[in-house]
Amino acid sequence: MGKDQPLKPKPPIYLGFDLGSKSLGVAIRNRLGMIIPLPAWFFPRLDELQLSKFILRLIEEHQPNALVFGIPFHADGRESDQTAWVLGVVGRLKASVTLPIKTVDERFTTIEAKERLHEFGLPEKKQKDYIDSVAACIILEQHERQPR
Repeated sequence: MGKDQPLKPKPPIYLGFDLGSKSLGVAIRNRLGMIIPLPAWFFPRLDELQLSKFILRLIEEHQPNALVFGIPFHADGRESDQTAWVLGVVGRLKASVTLPIKTVDERFTTIEAKERLHEFGLPEKKQKDYIDSVAACIILEQHERQPR
């Protein structure tokens, strides 16, 4: 770059999460703007402490500018028990991190993730290892499309 050209700010890094009852799908939007799935993490639902520790470790490792969580609603937009639980986890996490935490409606992300994995040719038996992190990618894509 020449002297007269200002440095472009680095694009933000986001970590995206698809929080299920037994697994956490994770994706990252890196400084190049690429959205990449990371390995999903499987946990016992009742162990929210381990879940929080895992998320904090991801924050330390990837140094994101913000976190993005998908919030599960019924197809008609109603809240469910899972909606309340995920909102509770997000609320408790907000109390322990200084990063902005954003949310997006994650309806139909699992269906879209299954379709993508099918198109990729991944056998259905192996899809369960990847589906949550692909859904997390879709959550980040939806976040990108939201007006700022």
